[in-house]
Amino acid sequence: MVRPIARIINFPLQHRKVLLAIEACRSSTLGSHVELCERCAYQRITYNPCRNRHCPKCQKLNREKWVEKLSCTLLPVRYFHIVFTLPSELNRLCLCEPKNSL
Repeated sequence: MVRPIARIINFPLQHRKVLLAIEACRSSTLGSHVELCERCAYQRITYNPCRNRHCPKCQKLNREKWVEKLSCTLLPVRYFHIVFTLPSELNRLCLCEPKNSL
């Protein structure tokens, strides 16, 4: 049996709650409901969302609205997103002091 990473690694409680919510999002864990098309009477079972503000599935529409609103304020230049890896020796420090680690 594969255990979720949130239960294996010693994350802070708030991080574990977010990870567990995202893991359960739109799965049988959160239950389901029936959607019915009024035109053709087609029915389908849809799993309930977690509605967590960090969930990429649940926040897709909000994110798209935010990008649309923000895009009119951007300069007409190319933007780059840079990702880098910290040395592994700093992992514990970043988990303990997330506000001071950036």
